[in-house]
Amino acid sequence: MNEKILEQILEELKSVNKRIDSIEEEVKYTKEMQKLMQVQLAETNESQKLMQTQLTETIELQKLMQTQLTETNESQKLMQTQLTETIESQKLMQTQLTETIESQKLMQTQLTETIESQKLMQTQLTETNQIVRAIRDRQDETDAKLDALSIDVHKLHGELNFVKEEISDIKATVDFTYHKTSQNELEIFKLKRD
Repeated sequence: MNEKILEQILEELKSVNKRIDSIEEEVKYTKEMQKLMQVQLAETNESQKLMQTQLTETIELQKLMQTQLTETNESQKLMQTQLTETIESQKLMQTQLTETIESQKLMQTQLTETIESQKLMQTQLTETNQIVRAIRDRQDETDAKLDALSIDVHKLHGELNFVKEEISDIKATVDFTYHKTSQNELEIFKLKRD
């Protein structure tokens, strides 16, 4: 009878050992998954830094375009001043009317070229704004992915804590079984001695 009990206890111990090995494998797999997630998170951070750099460069380009636009406006004001002076000169020098008209045509051509240049700059500014919007949209997508990744990490932490609790319970069971086995062996020894 005692031998059957011992065999049952040994079988239970083997079963417990198998469960412990299985749990250790699960813990090892969980740790590997955490390392992989940390690598992916680092890559995402690097991608964000690159996007931030590109966004900074785009802002600097916008500032440069704004400076060029300001210079163009200053040039227009200068041309307007020159045009006013030319009109005053026309009033003062009626005899040079023909030369002044030719000068006005030249100024009109320059003004047209300036307007065309402004249109080109406006087109470039519009394209830059579209690029900035696209970068912001991608950044929003990246933020959403990071949020989802953070949720997964928290979930894994919870599962890991649960596994630790299970291991603790199994350890307590093993300790109890060991203690019980020791008592049974003592009883068997006493019975054999008697």
